[in-house]
Amino acid sequence: MIYEDLDEELMEHFIGAYPNEGIVFIKDGKIYPQENIHPHPNEGFLVDSLTFMKLNPDAIVHSHPSGNPTPSADDVQLRNTTGVDIGIYGCNPKIKTRCVWL
Repeated sequence: MIYEDLDEELMEHFIGAYPNEGIVFIKDGKIYPQENIHPHPNEGFLVDSLTFMKLNPDAIVHSHPSGNPTPSADDVQLRNTTGVDIGIYGCNPKIKTRCVWL
């Protein structure tokens, strides 16, 4: 995994965000939890674009509360649009998967 040393901290954040998708920016090896401003935060994620531009993260990591870390079309589009590494954890209180990276 790209940021294996952050795995436990990331998983903790995403379990805490359940039943919504959690979002974290990673910059210089540090995590920056973000507010999910999506109108349906249990179905997708949206972050403030100004925050994204200011921080200029190395990676965006988010969770799929269904437990399935398979990238959605939106996840792939985000990777292609931003050029930033995208990580996805499938996690809820019963399922915790390793991170899938795009």
